[in-house]
Amino acid sequence: MAVPATSASACPSVDRGQETAAIILAGGRARRLAGALPATGGKAACLVKGRPLLSCVFAAVAPVVDHVFTVGGDLPLAVARQLPGLIHVPDRQPGAGPLAGLRDGLIAIHQRCQEAGHSLPACVLLVACDLPWLSAEMLHGLRGRLPENRLATEWVIPVVLDHPQFLCSVLRPTLLDSLQAFLATGKRDLRSFATGLAQTDPHRVVMIPATVWQQSDPTGAAAADIDTPADLEQAQRIAFPAGSGSPYTRPRE
Repeated sequence: MAVPATSASACPSVDRGQETAAIILAGGRARRLAGALPATGGKAACLVKGRPLLSCVFAAVAPVVDHVFTVGGDLPLAVARQLPGLIHVPDRQPGAGPLAGLRDGLIAIHQRCQEAGHSLPACVLLVACDLPWLSAEMLHGLRGRLPENRLATEWVIPVVLDHPQFLCSVLRPTLLDSLQAFLATGKRDLRSFATGLAQTDPHRVVMIPATVWQQSDPTGAAAADIDTPADLEQAQRIAFPAGSGSPYTRPRE
């Protein structure tokens, strides 16, 4: 991938009054989960140790940011009641992939800021709804790796076992224009989008090298997603409390 594996670092010159946000992607058809899906809610409503996946991820994200958006999915009322302050954004193009979901979330953030007369968030955490072992501490560290005094950097992505974890990353909301232009070409691939950004300016995308990220995420929780019934079954047997880390390190395909 034509993206420089440069370490991002936290910088002290940020305006601390600027808010932060997170987008949890909860759409998608989850075909590989097949018969393991609940009657409503899709993958986000699958239970891990008695808690919906979305609840597990929300618990890790909410302490780290000011506003949490979830994009896509059929959010059951019972789940929504457990997540105070969660802002649900419908899919504009259901089944169009995670980049379309990110676009919809960023549009919602831009619109809410415009309506409220607020500046855009300093950063946006992007996470998938099927990463139940994330922790607030880990995400706080990830948020801090967006270099706040180098505005040219728009997207910081951890690497786990040589696999960039696009769906556990941090970005600037100003990425929206480039994202919309990319999607207008008919492309939807995360890797191609990141590569294209880096080709225009190598500082726009920063990869956190695996050896560096491992210090914050030694168990590979950023890559431990739930894709199949076997993954879901394995998650039930893990003795770790949700949100504290995962004992296995299966990279996202």
